[in-house]
Amino acid sequence: QLDVADLDLSGGHIDDAFDRLLTLFPKLDPEGKTRVRERLVELFEVVGTEDPRVAAARRRLTSLLY
Repeated sequence: QLDVADLDLSGGHIDDAFDRLLTLFPKLDPEGKTRVRERLVELFEVVGTEDPRVAAARRRLTSLLY
């Protein structure tokens, strides 16, 4: 799923990339969650922190963490 999210992002499907990883997140063990969280942070940086899609995905990730 990490690789597919990378492909989504490179193809301009930013929302799809974020949704793919955020949907997967709750189903993972703690190690998997760490990997997905780290990848999401990397993708946020690639897209740019000023992008509203990043803000929405960050909020969703935060709600999944707590």
